[in-house]
Amino acid sequence: MSKIIGFLCYYTIGKLNIEADKLKDILNKSGIDQTIIVKKHSDTQAFKRASSSIRGNFKGYKLKMLDNKKEGNIISREIMKETPDNKNNIITSIGNVVYNKAERSMSYNINKGLGLNDDLQEITNRVEKSIEIFQQEKSGLNEDRISNIVDKYMKNILDASRVEIHGKLWFVPAYKIDQLEKIEDLFKRLDRSVISSSYTEIMSLPIPEEEKYIERYSREFITDISIELQNVINKLNECYKNNSLKNTIVTWKNKGTQLIKKIEMHDAIFECSIKMKMESDIFKLIKLINIEQEDIERK
Repeated sequence: MSKIIGFLCYYTIGKLNIEADKLKDILNKSGIDQTIIVKKHSDTQAFKRASSSIRGNFKGYKLKMLDNKKEGNIISREIMKETPDNKNNIITSIGNVVYNKAERSMSYNINKGLGLNDDLQEITNRVEKSIEIFQQEKSGLNEDRISNIVDKYMKNILDASRVEIHGKLWFVPAYKIDQLEKIEDLFKRLDRSVISSSYTEIMSLPIPEEEKYIERYSREFITDISIELQNVINKLNECYKNNSLKNTIVTWKNKGTQLIKKIEMHDAIFECSIKMKMESDIFKLIKLINIEQEDIERK
C-alpha cells in the first residue's frame, strides 16, 4: 500500500445561525481553541444582512435598498420600489428600516399613502421577515462567519492549501491528521446541534504518494506559500523602514519562522525540493528574521 501524502478536504455549511457561547462550547468539546473566533459579531452586521434580505424581484416590481444613513445611535436604510414603465422605470421611496443602536432594536416605516394597493401586504411581510432575521442574527454567528472560521483553521492550523480558489476544496498535509480529526468532529457536532435548511458536513479523501498527485498538490502549495512569503517579507521591510514597535517586528518574525517550518514539512512529504525552488525568497526572509533590534536602532 502506497504512502499517504495528505488529504483532499471539502466542506459545506448549510444556512444556520448559532449563538457564540454555544459555538465556543462545541469548539472546546472538539479540542479546538476558541480563540479562533477573533472578530466580535455586531448588531450592525446583523442589521445590514437582515435588511438586505428585503431586496428582490417580484411580479411587476423590484425592491432595492439604499446605503446606510447614520445619525447618532440610529442607522437607517431606505426601501425603494422600482416599477417598469414603457420608457423609464419608476423608482419610489416607500419607507425605511431603522436600527437603534442604544436599544439594539430594528423597526420599519412604510408609507401606506403611496397607493401600494395589493403590493402593500407582500412588502410588509417581506420587511417583517427581515426583522425576524435580525433577531436571529444579532445573537449568533451565521454560515458565512462559520465558513470564515473553518477557512482560518484550514490555513493556520492545518497548513492546508486551496486546491480551487473559488471553492471549499483544500489539500491538508498528512502530518496534520490529528488536527484534521478535530475539525471533522466539530462538523459532526454542528450538524447535530444546529437546525439547518441544508447539510453541514466535511469530507476528506486520502491522497496516495503518486507522481501525478505530488505534482498537482505541491504546485498548489507553492502558489499559496509564495504569496504568504512575499507578504511577510514586505511586512518586515515596512517594519524596519518605519522603526515599528519591537512586539510588531517579533510577531512578523515568528510568522516568517512558521512559514519556513511549513515549507520544510511539506518538502518532507512531497520530496520534490520545494525549498530549493523557493530558495531566493527564503534567503531574503531568513536575512530579515536574523536582523537584531539593536541593528535597527543603530540605523
